[in-house]
Amino acid sequence: MFKKKIWQFFIINIITIIVFIVCKELIHTFVITVHFPGNYNGRVPPPKIFIYLGNLISSSLVIGLSVAIKMTAGWYQLEAERKELEKAHLESELSQLKNQLNPHFFFNTLNNIYSLISINSVQAQEALHQLSKLTRYILYETDKEMVPLKKEIDFLENYIHLMSLRLSDNTKWKQIFENIDTNFEHRPSFVHGSC
Repeated sequence: MFKKKIWQFFIINIITIIVFIVCKELIHTFVITVHFPGNYNGRVPPPKIFIYLGNLISSSLVIGLSVAIKMTAGWYQLEAERKELEKAHLESELSQLKNQLNPHFFFNTLNNIYSLISINSVQAQEALHQLSKLTRYILYETDKEMVPLKKEIDFLENYIHLMSLRLSDNTKWKQIFENIDTNFEHRPSFVHGSC
């Protein structure tokens, strides 16, 4: 049935049911009636058609139940495969997004550091050091399933500081990380390239 050979499925099951009913009738006729006479205690036995019909219904129910179990197992397998494909698709999209945004962010940051060298070399060195930390985090941490929250917060602080290089002195900004328990791990977020 699941190989789309429906007619073969029905023919084989019909033959199986007929063989089952014939075998049951033969066993009843030549074994049960001979060794256990008077099964109905003097009453008239039900017509043969009802017995055959009961056997047909019970056999069909068994076949239907087996098909339902097989279909349920197949559905679970398909659902698991769909979720795996969805996860792979999301990871692929995230990877493409990283590849698009990271170079843009790095070029902007390098230009900012280049401009800063002539104005404040100490600040430029600090910015370059923060950029190297960001790069290390992106290369070695973001592909992991879980990262320590402390590393993520360090990343955010470095990122915010580098983005602030683009702002003028008149721009006011502040960062607040309050009451954060950094003793646990979580999935790395994607903030590499957006502000």
